[in-house]
Amino acid sequence: MCKISLIIGTICFLCWMPKPIAQNLLGTNDDGFLVHIASPISIRQSLDHGSAKGICQWVGQTNWGADITKDFCGEVVWAQDSFACNTLTNAAALQGKIALIRRGECSMAKKVEYAQQAGAVAAVILNHHEFPCDEPCSSSAYQDCLPIYISSLHDDQNTSVNIPAVFLERGTGEQISQALEQGEKVELCFLFPSMTKPTAASIFGVPMDQVDTMKHISVRYHNTSDTVQENIQFRASITNPFGVQVGELTYQMPVCSPDADSLVKFPPIFLPPTLGRFSVQYTNNHYFRHIDTLYQYFEHTENTYATDNGVILPGGIGDTLTYPDVFKCIPMAGSLVLTADNPSVASYATFGVANPQEVYELNPTEEVNIGVVLYDADLDNNGIGNLTSSFFDDLGDGLLAYEQYVLSENDQPDALIKVYLNDLNSGSPGVFLKPNHAYYLVVFYWKDPALDFNCLNFSVTKKVEYLWQEGLPVAPFSFVLLFPDGMPDVTMIARLHTEAFQPAKLDPGLTSVKKYPVIITPNPASDVLKVELPAELTGQALHFSLLHLESVKVALSLDLQVNQGESPSLNVKNLPPGAYLMRISGTFGFTVAPVVIVR
Repeated sequence: MCKISLIIGTICFLCWMPKPIAQNLLGTNDDGFLVHIASPISIRQSLDHGSAKGICQWVGQTNWGADITKDFCGEVVWAQDSFACNTLTNAAALQGKIALIRRGECSMAKKVEYAQQAGAVAAVILNHHEFPCDEPCSSSAYQDCLPIYISSLHDDQNTSVNIPAVFLERGTGEQISQALEQGEKVELCFLFPSMTKPTAASIFGVPMDQVDTMKHISVRYHNTSDTVQENIQFRASITNPFGVQVGELTYQMPVCSPDADSLVKFPPIFLPPTLGRFSVQYTNNHYFRHIDTLYQYFEHTENTYATDNGVILPGGIGDTLTYPDVFKCIPMAGSLVLTADNPSVASYATFGVANPQEVYELNPTEEVNIGVVLYDADLDNNGIGNLTSSFFDDLGDGLLAYEQYVLSENDQPDALIKVYLNDLNSGSPGVFLKPNHAYYLVVFYWKDPALDFNCLNFSVTKKVEYLWQEGLPVAPFSFVLLFPDGMPDVTMIARLHTEAFQPAKLDPGLTSVKKYPVIITPNPASDVLKVELPAELTGQALHFSLLHLESVKVALSLDLQVNQGESPSLNVKNLPPGAYLMRISGTFGFTVAPVVIVR
């Protein structure tokens, strides 16, 4: 193992070898390579690994097939017959070539085994089905409309297969097939880029009055050669929305060992606020192929915080979540908000729904509720986020706003929906955002399994890469467990919109809202909740409600006259178990507290 740590000024660079570039011992999965169609020029393109709707990508498998560890290319030749479910009749033509095979009729592992027996060095399986969820750049696993992964189909434990195999979606497959029909030679390569995962701003979109020093410009570097490399020079060139270069960052690494995986972090830079989209170009002086030049983008906006890239992909995310039971059809995502030196007010949030009509087709009378929540992400103000396991468990005490949106049959696919935010404690419109602080905007929906209607799909963009910040994942997916890096291929749209802080527009004292301490015992509870109130809240009529966060419905609502010094009790034995939000309101305004009911 080689480990080199160099610290120069404020730049820290690490070069290490924890594992070889190709990480899987069995299965042609995401080892970091691109599937590159090199010729003919008319269809030349590079495909990333993944299954996001609307993006043509390649899909691999984990339980059979060979790992790819180095670049290699080969000519593509159709297997005969093209389904490859029996011994192939054109073995001579397949010797040393990449076999092209159609999906269907038999298991994919068996197809590749026949291609291997015919002398092929790799196999490409093309989608040609037209199931309801199949589109040019997305493929379903037969009629259940789940995303296709080769390892999930048929006898995926075929250990006799020792050549690599990938699956390509219909759009790409038709391009390859048409080129072959026209008599053109198709060459396909498996290429390892020298750099991956470029990051730029800490958040993709930031309001003009919140622009701060950029500290998260980075890229991962891979020495894919068999030799030690010396004096590797890295460059990050920043261009403003008018096409003018406004910054150039460089770093020189003295030495890096073969197969080393390295994080290159460029020094900080401040760019004057300029409305529009910036680009960052990443290059190095050891690799010069087109795949070795990367780009990342960020924006200075009028009033919007956004972790997505602004380009909406068709289909959204929701019914494609295939995590075990608990996660099926429960999209929930948070978007990090980082304020700079200026205070501001969170005025409203926006998000989109990709399939509103589909949701209504099966059950037009059922109310579909979407929760929009704003949390304080740094409850102790120490600069480190408190999110470690779930929004509710970690940030429940930092709940600042909670709104519900009832989906309308008039909502259009991917048209952004606006929801105004009100401060939960004061009831005032807008939520004060402290300077130099972290917040999360969360949008979620939970389908009741007893209801027979389609999953709601939230609008998404292609995934934006971010550099990890301690306790502050930028776009996590979370409900019961935390997925810090978000969803694998996409970023869900959850944008927060601000306005300049004007004290006269808000109730006096909003900048330091008083949170009345409420003690609930026992918590978790099973039968009865005892609510201990501060003296200021007793001796008056109070309204109590329990919002069931899983169904996004009010499960209990009642008015009580609470005498001075009294601690009311609430009967909850008939309520379903789960996470709740208790809201207590009266002449003083609002106060909230998290509650858990167990059985």
